[in-house]
Amino acid sequence: TNVALLVSNVLDRGMQLIPLVEPCLTTNDPKYETAFTNLYFLKDNSLATYVGTNFLERISWFDFSITNMVAWWMSQLTNYLEETGFSGIWNDLNEPNENDMPLDVVWFLDGRYGGGTNVTDSRKWHQVNKNTYSIWSSRTTRRALELQYPERRPFVLSRSAWPGIQKLAVGWSGDNQSTFHHLRFNNTMGLNVMLSGQAWYGHDIGGFIGDTTSE
Repeated sequence: TNVALLVSNVLDRGMQLIPLVEPCLTTNDPKYETAFTNLYFLKDNSLATYVGTNFLERISWFDFSITNMVAWWMSQLTNYLEETGFSGIWNDLNEPNENDMPLDVVWFLDGRYGGGTNVTDSRKWHQVNKNTYSIWSSRTTRRALELQYPERRPFVLSRSAWPGIQKLAVGWSGDNQSTFHHLRFNNTMGLNVMLSGQAWYGHDIGGFIGDTTSE
């Protein structure tokens, strides 16, 4: 239960631990009420806080296009880093990972395109902005690390990517399978990703799903 001691002991052995931090909260998370009350989540098209589901069960996704939300979440991250001593942060599920999210979910975008109550301008809809979610979340994480460790180069790992992500985070191919088919596919995928500009990129070598054979 002593996370800081664990991180310190691992560091003494020449390794560093990176925690996985999701860009969402489950509805029973202790921080959910604060984020909900301050309207820090993406909204459905009726402007109610959007609640979706994935393997974490009922969740709401952070709206990183809200300046106050970004400041609040950065404070949560820096406090967490101060308490634990982790060296970097792994942003997982930042596609965002929910296949059934309606495409007309509303982003605030700091009041642009008709203000917070305008839900008809499609420039505020998820269908237009969803591919950049990894950029918004990785930028926030990187800024938090820069605040906490101003003398260090930040380490952010991002599962999702969009052009420009190479300025903010390194990446990997996600939940690949322990098969030769995926091993072959990952080589092609990795080369293409690196040719697109994200030079620091890798894979779960042994696969994430299933077990490797002795071969």
